[in-house]
Amino acid sequence: MADDETAAGRLARLRPVLRFTLIACVVLYVGYLAVLFTLQRQMLFPGTRIVPEVGVAPPGERSERVWIEIEGGARVEAWFLPAPDATASTPAPAVILTHGNGELIDYWGDGVRPYHRMGLSVLLPEYRGYGRSGGAPSKEGLTADAIRFRGWLVARPEVDADRIVYHGFSLGGGVAGAVAAAHPPRAMILQSTFTRIADMTSIPVPAFLIADPFDTASVVREADYPILVVHGTEDGLIPYRQGVRLSELARDGRLVTHGGGHQLMPDQAAFWREVRAHLRRASVVR
Repeated sequence: MADDETAAGRLARLRPVLRFTLIACVVLYVGYLAVLFTLQRQMLFPGTRIVPEVGVAPPGERSERVWIEIEGGARVEAWFLPAPDATASTPAPAVILTHGNGELIDYWGDGVRPYHRMGLSVLLPEYRGYGRSGGAPSKEGLTADAIRFRGWLVARPEVDADRIVYHGFSLGGGVAGAVAAAHPPRAMILQSTFTRIADMTSIPVPAFLIADPFDTASVVREADYPILVVHGTEDGLIPYRQGVRLSELARDGRLVTHGGGHQLMPDQAAFWREVRAHLRRASVVR
C-alpha cells in the first residue's frame, strides 16, 4: 500500500510538470507554424531580391527576348535560344529549362550550350517577380506563366511540338512538374529537385498551410514518359533521399547519383552524356 501511495504521489507531483511541458510544446509548435506561414514565400522565392545586371541580353545572334503580360499590366520575360540548324522546314526539338529559386535566367544562357550541340532549341522562362519581370511569385503564377511560354514555343514553326523536353533544377523541378501535369513532355529531367514542398520542412506542417505545395512526387507517379533524376548525395538543401524517391515513383525513371551538393553535378561532361543518353532513349535526338 505504501508503495502504491508513493507512486500515486509521484504522479501527482509530475502532473503539473507534464501539463506545462505539453502546453509549452503546443505553443512553440503554433509559433513555428505562424512564422513559417508568414515567411514561407520569402524563403521559397529568395531570387526576388536579386538585382539583375544592366544590359544583359540573351546570348546568340538569333536569340529572342520574349514577354507575356500578366494581371495588373506587369510583364514576365523569357529567353528563346533557337537551335543553330532549326528552320520551318526542318523543325528541331526544344527544351524548357526552369531554374532554381535563387537564380535568374541570366545565369543559364551559356550553360545550356550543350543542348544546342545536341540540336535542341532552348526556352528559359523567368519567374514573375524575378529579374526584369513584374508581379509576385506563387505556384499558380509561375505555372500559368510557364504554360503560356510553352504555348508560344510550340507555335514556333522551327520547333517540333512533339519533341518538347522539360528540365527543372531545384525549384524549377517543381515548376516543370506542375507544367507536365497539364502538358506532358516527351521526356523530363529533374535535377536536385524535391518530392514536394511539404517534405522540405524539418517539422511536419499541415498541408493546408503550404501556400505553394509543388507536389512533384504526384506528377512523377502518374507520368508515362521517361524521367531522368540527378541528385547529389551531399545535397544539404534538398536531401538526396528525395531524389531517390522521385526515381522510385517514376514508371520509367532513372537515377544518376553524384557526390556533390545541391549545385550542378561536378563532372559536367558526365552529366551531359547522361542527358544525351536520356534524350536518345526518348527519341528526342539521335
